[in-house]
Amino acid sequence: MKPFARLATMFGRARRRWFGRTLVVDPRPIASEAPYTFYLPSENELLAIGPGDLVKVTIQSVPPSPK
Repeated sequence: MKPFARLATMFGRARRRWFGRTLVVDPRPIASEAPYTFYLPSENELLAIGPGDLVKVTIQSVPPSPK
């Protein structure tokens, strides 16, 4: 393993240990629980998304942040 690759791997592992990681969450269950407060685009709008379009993503912290 090259020295730089080994260093990058060490820093990557340390960052995950210190800060955790994030996951992209499927928004459909949230939208079904709260249809009036959580907007979910229609199927046609989702199919029209292409490179360069801006989208909102729901993420979850792993492990969860303390409250």
